[in-house]
Amino acid sequence: MALEIEVAPGKHKIRVEKEGYEPIEVEVEVKAGETKELKFTLKPKVAKIVIETEPEGATVYIDGKPVGRT
Repeated sequence: MALEIEVAPGKHKIRVEKEGYEPIEVEVEVKAGETKELKFTLKPKVAKIVIETEPEGATVYIDGKPVGRT
């Protein structure tokens, strides 16, 4: 999906964000009569947790839900 916006000539900071994804911020300069096309690919926000137990074989719960065994 594309969004077309008219802006004044000059430098502009553009920020693209969506919940669950890393935001992207760029600065672009446009001249009078110019059309700039920008395309962004947002990367999902992820975090990893590594859990080790001694002894092995413990059930692991995250937010009250079982997610696996060590």
